[in-house]
Amino acid sequence: MILINEFPDEEADRVVGKKNLVVRFGKERMGDLYIGLSILTGFSFIKIIWGVGHASFWLLALSALPSLLILRNLIQVWRGNYYDTKKLELLCRNTLFVNLSMTMLLTIQQTFLHPLGGRPG
Repeated sequence: MILINEFPDEEADRVVGKKNLVVRFGKERMGDLYIGLSILTGFSFIKIIWGVGHASFWLLALSALPSLLILRNLIQVWRGNYYDTKKLELLCRNTLFVNLSMTMLLTIQQTFLHPLGGRPG
């Protein structure tokens, strides 16, 4: 999902000959890839939160935050907002927040709800 962070540097990367995915395939194709990977990530996250043991209500409630932000990001990318510098900055920031919040919630789930690493009986 950090793929979006390559978008702002496309022109500079192209000039210096750096061949990242955005330079090789263009923003439109990488926007489509971002959308696909975001959907996959969102569904996987929900499955893990709901499917591993018995998640508490507060963990499920907190997991709505990154899920809703993923949905917001999807809409922004689908609209092509990565061409607008200010909107792209917001999209990059939100993507970083999604990654950090999902990592935090999964760590809390595994550390506090399943301290022995196994599924509850």
